[in-house]
Amino acid sequence: MIRVRHAFDRGWPALLLAALALGLAVANWFSFSRAAGVVAGVAAIVASCGLPAPVRLGFAALALGTAGLWWGGRRLHELDRSLLVSRIGEPASAQVVVTGAPSRSPFAIRVVGEVRRFDGVALRERVLLELPAGRAPPQGSVLELRARPVAPRGPETGFDERGWLERKGIHVVVHASGSWRIVGRRGGIGGVGDRLRTAIANALALGTTGERRSLVTGVVLGADEGIDPELRSAFKASGLYHLLAVSGQNIVFIGFGVIGLAYVLGLSRALGHSLAIVAILAYALAVGWQPSVVRAAVAGCLASVAWLLSRPSDRWHTMAVGAVVLLAWTPRSLLEPGFQLSFAAVAAIFSSCPGCGRSMRVTRCRVGSSRSLASRLRAGS
Repeated sequence: MIRVRHAFDRGWPALLLAALALGLAVANWFSFSRAAGVVAGVAAIVASCGLPAPVRLGFAALALGTAGLWWGGRRLHELDRSLLVSRIGEPASAQVVVTGAPSRSPFAIRVVGEVRRFDGVALRERVLLELPAGRAPPQGSVLELRARPVAPRGPETGFDERGWLERKGIHVVVHASGSWRIVGRRGGIGGVGDRLRTAIANALALGTTGERRSLVTGVVLGADEGIDPELRSAFKASGLYHLLAVSGQNIVFIGFGVIGLAYVLGLSRALGHSLAIVAILAYALAVGWQPSVVRAAVAGCLASVAWLLSRPSDRWHTMAVGAVVLLAWTPRSLLEPGFQLSFAAVAAIFSSCPGCGRSMRVTRCRVGSSRSLASRLRAGS
């Protein structure tokens, strides 16, 4: 009975977060309803009453699930709004901010952007920008160009571009006709990420040139546009193409690297964990919003926060927080293969290796006991 109660006390945060994530995910199939807010409020009131703990937990999960359904519906409603859909085929002057890394082909350059102004009308809408082949604008640049919105291609062409872009909140492809020019750089948190990305790329460029530089940049930042197509095909044939995409292992290297460097420099462990949180958040901001990176960044930050607060960390809890963060921003992330494979792989590892967490907790307890014993012996001497 004590073991069951202990498991209940440790597992209820993950259960509540899972309920919230489930509500956000279900919003992809059930439209937003005001009734969801009413149900969430009633369930929250009942959960606060003096009922048995399992009953209160159930009502709290219901409240969070319906709140997630409410928020997911509102978020999808915002993502589905598109002013440019009504201007399909109409060329006009536009101002577009480049928000992603460009993808090159022999015929064109495609990059995710945000239209700030179209035909004199101010707006903020994500688009897929298609530029003529040639030089590519750097990420974060503000472009002035002549643009023509077109509808994405459907599944009849062999690739459902429309569905792929819709999951990213994009409903229009903007073709740039003629030349374009850079008129500025974006600011805000996005601008900070652009500058961090540029600083990392410049640091990687030291001592490397040509294809080696492109390969290192691809491994660290996931930017593979400068890699020769033959080398890219060789990576795919060997099953190592995933090395050219940023993933959770990058976050692990950064976190442990910063903590290890702090130890070598003689800094306190608390300062080391604080610096690790800053480094992880900075790296995630530089490489962009990707499921594997966000999930690993959330897990790494929560692990360091748990150490700083002397609180036990739970693997399912951290994974649930990562899912909530991704789904709260874009509920359609659930339909992305990257989201599904990332969380499925981590869940499989947690399920197939249940002893790993217990071993870490036992080791942590033994280390804590050894430190306590050593301090007592020093005090006694």
